[in-house]
Amino acid sequence: MNSTMFKSIISLVILTISSFIYAQEGRIYEDLNLNGQQDQREKGIANVVVSDGFSICKTDEQGRFSLKLHEKARFVTVYTPSGYRHTTPYYIDVRTHREQPFNFGLNRDTRSTGTFLHLSDIEERSYLDWIDDFKDYLTTRKVDFVAITGDICYEAGLRLNGTQFNTDQTGTRMVYTLGNHDLIKGYVDAQGRPYGEKLYEDFFGPCWYAFNAHGIHYLVTPMLSGDATPSYSREDLYQWMQADLATVPQGTPIIIFNHGLMDFDFPEHNIVAYIYGHNHINYHYTDERGIQYLCTMAPNKGGNDHSPSCWREFSYQDHQLTNRLHYYPIPKHLAAQVIPTTDSNATNPCYEIAAIVYDGKSDVQRVELIGDSESFELKPLTEFCWSTDRPVPADNYRIRATFSDGEVRYEHVKTQPATCWKKQLPGNGAMGGPLILNDLLYAPLVDDQMSQHCGVIALDKTTGEERWFFHTSGSVRNELLLAEGLLFAADLNARIYALDPQSGKLVWEHQLREGGLYPTYTQGIGYHDGIVYVGQGAQLTALSAQDGKKLWKNTTNKGGGITDVSTYAVGDGVLVANAYWVGRYGFDAQTGELLWEKRDAENRYSSGRPIFYNGKCYYTAYQTLIEMDPRTGTESKRVKQPHIFNTRSCTLIADDVLVVGTSNHGMTAYRLDDFSQLWNTTTMPALIYTSPYTKSYEMSIEGDPIPYEDKIIFGANDGYLYCITRDKGAYVWRYEVGLPILSNPVIDGEFLYVLDLGGGLTKLRVNQ
Repeated sequence: MNSTMFKSIISLVILTISSFIYAQEGRIYEDLNLNGQQDQREKGIANVVVSDGFSICKTDEQGRFSLKLHEKARFVTVYTPSGYRHTTPYYIDVRTHREQPFNFGLNRDTRSTGTFLHLSDIEERSYLDWIDDFKDYLTTRKVDFVAITGDICYEAGLRLNGTQFNTDQTGTRMVYTLGNHDLIKGYVDAQGRPYGEKLYEDFFGPCWYAFNAHGIHYLVTPMLSGDATPSYSREDLYQWMQADLATVPQGTPIIIFNHGLMDFDFPEHNIVAYIYGHNHINYHYTDERGIQYLCTMAPNKGGNDHSPSCWREFSYQDHQLTNRLHYYPIPKHLAAQVIPTTDSNATNPCYEIAAIVYDGKSDVQRVELIGDSESFELKPLTEFCWSTDRPVPADNYRIRATFSDGEVRYEHVKTQPATCWKKQLPGNGAMGGPLILNDLLYAPLVDDQMSQHCGVIALDKTTGEERWFFHTSGSVRNELLLAEGLLFAADLNARIYALDPQSGKLVWEHQLREGGLYPTYTQGIGYHDGIVYVGQGAQLTALSAQDGKKLWKNTTNKGGGITDVSTYAVGDGVLVANAYWVGRYGFDAQTGELLWEKRDAENRYSSGRPIFYNGKCYYTAYQTLIEMDPRTGTESKRVKQPHIFNTRSCTLIADDVLVVGTSNHGMTAYRLDDFSQLWNTTTMPALIYTSPYTKSYEMSIEGDPIPYEDKIIFGANDGYLYCITRDKGAYVWRYEVGLPILSNPVIDGEFLYVLDLGGGLTKLRVNQ
C-alpha cells in the first residue's frame, strides 16, 4: 500500500468517526414470495453491502446491519448483489422514512444475461415517439438494466424521466447518473448549503452508489460541477469510491458510470470500463491499462461531431466486455438490389442479392429471399447488410424480413442497371469519402464500437479487391488527403498518419493530443503549400507534409474546446478554423498568429467547411450565409435563410451561384451577389440523425454538392444518391444505396463511387 492510499484511508476513517450522527439498523432478506415484506420463513442474506454514501457496512449471517449515518447522508442504499433483484426499493430516504428498522427485500434472479444498454444526453422535455420505441425495444431484449449517464436535463427533463421513463414504466431497471445540466439552481439543504442535486434526488434517489450484476461491480457516480453547486464535494465522492472498492473481492471486474470524464486512480482494482456522456459523441478507446472508455450519443438527435443517433448495448461474456451500437430511428427499413457478379452480357449472367435490413426499435432475426419457385436465407455480413452466399439469376424476387418484435416485412429486390459492383468494407463509413489515385481507391473507416475495424483501406478501383488495410487507433471520421506523394489520415485520438499510397506503409506519424481524451478529432486534414493543418484549440498544429516536422503550434488556445467536423481551409494566407459551440477563427497560415475570431450566436453553431472565391471567404453558419474578407474577418454579406445549415456540407460556387446542403430542407442554391434563394430541392426524411440536435422528419445532407457537367450529384441521409440540374435543381436521377450517405461521392471518368454509413462501397455508372 502506497503512502497516498494509506493517508486517504486514514482520513476516511477519521472523517467517518467524527461525522456520523446515529446508527441505522435494518435487515436484508430473501423475499421468496415477492410480496415486499419479510415473512416468517424468509431468511436474511449475509454479506450484502449497505451504505449511506459515506459509511459502508455488510450484513451479518442473519442479514442484519447497523450503519453509522454520516451527517450529510440522505439515503441508505443496498448495493445489489449479483444474482439478485430487488422486490422493494433499493434505497430509503432517511429524511422522510420513519419506520424502523430499515428492511430490504431481494429475490434470486435467474434472468441475468450480462448485457445492459447505455444512453446519454437525451435532454428530452416532452414525451416523444422515441421513448415508446425504446420501451418496445426493451420488450424484445433481455437486458439487466439501462444506464443513462446524465443530462436528463433541466427541471422538465428530470420530471419527465422521473415519472414516465423509470423502472416501473419500462419494466427494466433504469440506472440514472447526474449530469451537469441535472444540477438545478434555487435549492439549499438543511444547513443552508447549495443543494443543486435536490430535484435529481427527489426523482432518482442517491447521486452515487454501487450495485452488482452478472459478476460485475458497477459504480454510479455524479458530475462534480454543473449549472448549480452540489452539496457534495470531490472529497466526498472519492473517499466513498475508495471505501466501496475496498469491499470488492480482488479480480472482480469493475465498471464506472459518470456523465463526464473525471480523474481516478485505482490501479489495484480490475477496472474494465469507464462509460460516460457529456461530449455528445460515439467514441471508444482502450488505454494502456486495458480500460475501455466509451461515450454514447443519444437516440433522439445527432452528435456534436455528427455521430449518428443510437444507444449502445454492452455484453460481458468470458471475461470480455464488448459492445455494439444500435442505431435509431431507421424504422423497419428494407432495401435490396441485384449486384452483378459476372459480365451482364455473358450467356448465363449471375448475380447476388445485397439487402439492407434494419430497425430502430427491434433486432433483425431472419432475412429470406423469396422467388417464384424457391426461397432461401440470406446471411448477415454486418449489422446492416445481408447477402446471398451463392449467385442467383435476376428473377422476380422479394425480401422477407422477420424482426424480434414479431413483425414481418416484404420488399421487392430492385434492379439498378447502373450498378457495377458493391463491396462490404470491414468498418463503417462516416463523413470521409473515397479518394482515387491511379488504379487505387482509398476509403476511411469507422469503428466506434471496439476500434478493431477503423483505419484506411485501399481497393483496386476496377474490381473492388482489397490491396491493403492500415489500422488506426480510432475511427477516421472525415476526409483523407493526397498530397506531396503521401496519403494522410487523422483519427479520433488526434493522431495523424502519413502513408505510402501504394503499399499502405507508415511513413510518419504525429500525436497531437498530449494527455486526456478530449477533444476528439473529427475534422479532416487541411493542406496548403506543403503544410498540413490538424488539431483543435491548443492542439492546432502546422506540420511539414514531407516529414511531419512541427512548424508551429497554436499558443492562443483559441479555436478549441468542442470537437468539430469543419475541415480547415487556407485562403489568402489565412487558416480558417472552427469549433462547434464556440465560434470561427482566422490564423496566419505561416505563423499561427490569431488574426480574428467570431463567437456570435450564428458562428457558434457552424459546421460547414469554408470556400475561397475571388478573394472572399464563403461559409454557412447556423441559419446564415456569410461572405467575408479572410484576412480581417470583416463581413461584407450576412443573410439569414429559412433553412438550417447544421451539416458539414461545403458550398459550391459556379456561374455566380452558390449551392450548399442543409440539415432540414435538402439542397439549396442562392445568387452569389445577394444570397437570395434560387431553388430548393428536398429529399426524403433522414433515416438517422447526424446533425447536432437534428430531429424527426428533417431532410439532411452532410456531403458536398459535387459538380458534373451541368449537373450536381450528392448523397443524402435518406439513403439515396441524387443527380439534379445546377441551374434549377431539377431532378435527373436517383440511385438507392440503402443507407445514409454522409460523405462525398467521387467521380472517376464514367464511374462514380459512394461510401455509405454501413461501410458499403458502391461503384456505378454516372450516366444512368
